[in-house]
Amino acid sequence: MNSARIGVSGMMAAGLLWMFCMLWTAGARAGESDPAARVSELETVTVTASKIGTDVSRTPTNISVVSREEIERHPSATNIFELLSQVNVPGVFIPRLPGSLPVDGKLSTRGSESTPWAVRILVNGIEFNKGNGYIVPPRIPMHDIERIEIVKTPSAVYGDQAIYGVINIITRVSDKPLEARTGISFDSYGSTNAHVVLNGSKEKWEYFLDASMVRFNGFQDRAFEDDNTLYTRIGYHIDDTSSLVFHGSHYDADANYANALTFEQLASEPQQNPGADMPLDDDYQIYALAYDKAFGRHSLSVKLDVKDEITKMFFSGLHFEFDEWEVHPEAAFTLRHDLGEMDNTLVMGAEFRYHELDTLLHLAPDNLIGAMIGDRHREDTTCAFYVQDQLRITRALTMTAGLRYDDYEQDQTGRVNTANTWTQSNSHLSPKLGITYTFSPGVNLFAGFNSGFKSPARVPGAAASDSLSPEKINAYEIGIRGIPAGWLSYEMAVFYHQVKDKIASVAPQQLENVGETDAKGIEASINAEFPNGFYMTLGYTYQDATFKDYQHNGVSYNGNTLPNVPEHILGTWLGYRHKALGDIALNPTYHGSMALNTANTLNWGGYWLLGARYTKRFDTWPGIEFFIAGENLTDETEVSQSANTNSTPGAEEVYPVPGLRIATGVKFVF
Repeated sequence: MNSARIGVSGMMAAGLLWMFCMLWTAGARAGESDPAARVSELETVTVTASKIGTDVSRTPTNISVVSREEIERHPSATNIFELLSQVNVPGVFIPRLPGSLPVDGKLSTRGSESTPWAVRILVNGIEFNKGNGYIVPPRIPMHDIERIEIVKTPSAVYGDQAIYGVINIITRVSDKPLEARTGISFDSYGSTNAHVVLNGSKEKWEYFLDASMVRFNGFQDRAFEDDNTLYTRIGYHIDDTSSLVFHGSHYDADANYANALTFEQLASEPQQNPGADMPLDDDYQIYALAYDKAFGRHSLSVKLDVKDEITKMFFSGLHFEFDEWEVHPEAAFTLRHDLGEMDNTLVMGAEFRYHELDTLLHLAPDNLIGAMIGDRHREDTTCAFYVQDQLRITRALTMTAGLRYDDYEQDQTGRVNTANTWTQSNSHLSPKLGITYTFSPGVNLFAGFNSGFKSPARVPGAAASDSLSPEKINAYEIGIRGIPAGWLSYEMAVFYHQVKDKIASVAPQQLENVGETDAKGIEASINAEFPNGFYMTLGYTYQDATFKDYQHNGVSYNGNTLPNVPEHILGTWLGYRHKALGDIALNPTYHGSMALNTANTLNWGGYWLLGARYTKRFDTWPGIEFFIAGENLTDETEVSQSANTNSTPGAEEVYPVPGLRIATGVKFVF
């Protein structure tokens, strides 16, 4: 790490310390509106992403929980990644439209590569990744969310789709027989977003339905995406100890990608879209059943989810068709018992995954489907067993340990080229260990070791290879969090992630294990809610991610920075909320410098973006909320990511950050 990096990091840390002291002083002068309202929050917020329903204070990782109140402050977001980007979760980087359309949602956690794979996305505990692990943000319901739980370390209990973390979205359960919400919004690019939510419960039944329609017009010419999304959850409480829940999801999209731009094109006109159209057609379904049964303090959970997914697209003179389906049963038993005077919770689980993927490739000059050049049928199966134990040694001290074993096999048949026929199998053991100690509501210490892996089954369908080994990670962290006052909360963690046998793209549709990468850094956030109506949220991430052992075609990239991973991320919301005047806030965001290619011959300097929003609610019947929001108010020309990180120097292409965007809308609650 050079002196310039140390200097910038030091200034950022000093600024955070100064801001913390100023907030503490201001809060002390303002007084406590209700100190007891939040000091116990760490003990009352129960998180489920770890498969053990536990309080935040006993979770040995810096899990971020985005509350319903915080979610409702961002009414202009049209998908879950846009929402998380606006919230600015420390340790998470979400580039804006990295492939020109919302359907390709990439994210990076704690210095990992920016990718649509390797983070497990759950909705009410049901997997919403595609069968091959791909994340599709518009597929995820987001219009009546209770909270979002974000784990930024590998998960030993979730397996190979969770090597970089887990995001669990939990929808709200209304206590009324019927509650309806609807809204519509528009933006200055001509996009439209409309949704309807029905939510209710009565006697033994509860139901939830989120239907949305998005007509997205992109920043670049001719880029668009028409999404239709439906998610439903229907629950039946069989008796006081058991319940059965059905989950159903439909998503379809018709879209056209924009082409990446050279730097000359970016400078002349960032909204241009030279080259051929690249149409996309998606049709995805999810069906799931979840059964839960309590046996006194103990409980059994059984789930079965089935996915059926088809993607058709034109790209770079080729036509791709991916037809896949997956079946995934899982069962877990939670044993809650005392060891002497110590509370102990033990979870034991097993799961099976069967995934089929057919990949057709055709030559498609001028977007006309021509000769077939590829027909591959792939089957992969995974059997896994996991155990996790949480021992509360004292009221203050908690220890957590876990272990997961995965065994997988892939079989591919090349129907056009027999060289694409192969069989591959492997297994992996993933341990975890953590500890938390609570001195007071304002000081909760934690430390943890987590590990995980990503099998070659969770890669692009056209790029699979029998020569790939599973990617493995060891992750270490230590941190502190707390709620020292009713108006103030904070969290901070230092992390180090070591990835071995890293799977990386070295050419179009060509993947290789490129050795080892390391990422180290710090993440921190401060949230203040003053009694006089002012509030502030501040999130900061410093990350140094480098290749440690990467050679390709005789060239060594050792010591180079991972591309598309900014060194610094700083986001702040400064706002004022008044019952009569409404809620107004400013959002300055800073993205630090980042390399745009693996060779590190091209870098993009740090830049600031400025956003703002105004929201006004009317407590009438029906409840009405109006909002107007602006992004990139200074209309900066910036880039979100490079399109080809392994291109030869001088041939790099990038996707531009959208320019000035104004969105407005109205919501009704019945």
